[in-house]
Amino acid sequence: MGEFAEDTVDGEWRPDILGDGFEYTTLHFEDDDEGPVSATLVRFRPDSGGGTASTTTQGRVRAVLYLHGWSDYFYHRRLAEYWHEQGVHFFALDLRRFGRSLRKWTTPGFITDLTEYDEDLTTAKRRIHDDLKALLGDEADVELVGMAHSTGGLVMSLFAARHPETFAALILNSPWLEFYGSTPLRNTVGSLLTPLARRNPRQLVKLPEVDHYWRSLSREADGEWDLHPVWRPRLAFPIRAGWLLAILNGHAQVSKGLNIQTPILALYSERSKLGLSFVPEMMAADSVLDVDVNLKRVLSLGNNVTVVRIADGMHDLLSSSSDVREGAYAAITRWSQGYLR
Repeated sequence: MGEFAEDTVDGEWRPDILGDGFEYTTLHFEDDDEGPVSATLVRFRPDSGGGTASTTTQGRVRAVLYLHGWSDYFYHRRLAEYWHEQGVHFFALDLRRFGRSLRKWTTPGFITDLTEYDEDLTTAKRRIHDDLKALLGDEADVELVGMAHSTGGLVMSLFAARHPETFAALILNSPWLEFYGSTPLRNTVGSLLTPLARRNPRQLVKLPEVDHYWRSLSREADGEWDLHPVWRPRLAFPIRAGWLLAILNGHAQVSKGLNIQTPILALYSERSKLGLSFVPEMMAADSVLDVDVNLKRVLSLGNNVTVVRIADGMHDLLSSSSDVREGAYAAITRWSQGYLR
């Protein structure tokens, strides 16, 4: 793929940028004030090797739907392979205006209400069910597990609270559940943003621009990942007033309690290393979130929350060094053996 992915027609799957076994399809929605709107569903369906995704002993078909974070897209080939080895079908969603769903006329990542993503997630769920029934037969009973990273963890948690029938469980990788610092700071920033966001939701919010998280990920710097230069830029997408207010409103909802009834696994790094300049310590710590602040909020998600701290983990635990990320996968396996057996 070039700078932007090509649209598919309804029902069509095309080879994906990740190579063998990966395909994508476009989810089309109604136009907005910028033009056509779409999200992109990616599936992993290897021809052979590594295990077999199948039905459970009670005839259910288990699948995982993965959701990326801010200024991000799905690039974790190892994650798809991991779930395939567990006998689970794997799908990932690039939300509207992110990754494979970016188009030249769109404002990257822009949204004014996180409920807009309900259409993306609901449509993805329906497409997954249709896809697996076509593969395995109409009698297949599809059980969907949600998995999400960072801002995607906030989006998926709020969606799960509004649509409790969607996911059988949630696995959250460094979910962003609270603003930096404290609730009073969030309230103050929200009060200042509200009139600006109403007047001009696309107004840029001037914040320090840093590249240290990109540096920790990209093979072009200190990381080990091949990142698409447009879909995962060196500097994050510009922050706009309407988007930031939507995030703050989401944090406020979490702070009041979401009462999610399904089991939740929340994985965080053991520590944060925040700053405006890159330092080597950021390769073994969360350089994006204040972990302690978010840990105080995570139990607001529901009554069945398991928290695991990963030593030397970066913000995206599954993009950390190989031994660290395999430790995160081991934690997911242990939890899944109890809750997803």
